[in-house]
Amino acid sequence: MIRRARRALERQEHLLHRLKALAGECGAEVREQKLHHEVGFRARSGVCRAGEHHLLILDSNAQANERADAVIDFLSAADTSRVTLDPDIADLIKGRRR
Repeated sequence: MIRRARRALERQEHLLHRLKALAGECGAEVREQKLHHEVGFRARSGVCRAGEHHLLILDSNAQANERADAVIDFLSAADTSRVTLDPDIADLIKGRRR
């Protein structure tokens, strides 16, 4: 059971690594850092834009799947026509496209 959980976590981390690389190829600067949390306030991973510059900030305290969700959200709104998408990642992005 522990091995199965460890493998699942490794797969999530591997997917996150691939997603972050794709976000970089799409022009985003990707950073992982601890986001500040207070009572009544919880910062979340997401993208900041300044003109054409995109900064994707991921909460390093969040689970890998939560960080991956933030990157998928970014990629679903980004122009991915210039990058090569693996079919599994393309399906994830297509599922989020508006």
